[in-house]
Amino acid sequence: MGVVAHYVNAEDTLQSTVLGLLEVDGTYTRKSIANAIYSVINDFEFQTNLGYFTMDNASNNDVMMRELLASKSMHLLFFGLPFIFTS
Repeated sequence: MGVVAHYVNAEDTLQSTVLGLLEVDGTYTRKSIANAIYSVINDFEFQTNLGYFTMDNASNNDVMMRELLASKSMHLLFFGLPFIFTS
């Protein structure tokens, strides 16, 4: 699974950076995907600087986001506001 960040740098230039190419052990369950995504968020320490999640239309993405947000150590802020997931 690939995790890519798209952002605007200090010179107002759009940048794209691969943050991780992750191997998910076993099947792609909501928990395994959420754990993989969380590991990248935690490694780069940008819990309070997220803007959007863009994913494919796999059916387990909705439940993965709920799992990610339900994690005890995840308190995501999007543009400084608490993130609330709706599908």
